[in-house]
Amino acid sequence: GACFCKLATPIQRAAPCGSRRKAMAVFDDTVPWAEKLALYKHKIDMSGPVPAPVKADVEYVKVPEGEPLKSECQHFIDCVKNDQTPLTDGAEALAVLRVLAVPQLPSA
Repeated sequence: GACFCKLATPIQRAAPCGSRRKAMAVFDDTVPWAEKLALYKHKIDMSGPVPAPVKADVEYVKVPEGEPLKSECQHFIDCVKNDQTPLTDGAEALAVLRVLAVPQLPSA
């Protein structure tokens, strides 16, 4: 059998935020490789009468050069050929869908 990977338009900019590490990651496919994944560890100063943002310097995370979708498809093909479990299998996909299905509630 054959495996066909539909090539999609690359995401140019995505900014998921995490609450556990109090950071924001920004992936920007329009900048040089050394700056593609930026991590911002901004903080909120709650010591005054009004919360005040404290801007942090950007930290760049090293991203291997290449085409991510092509690499992902090649990994899947290699797993099928070698009867291995992919890094992100069906169970992982279901866990991601469960997180995405949770309604986003406004912060109190």
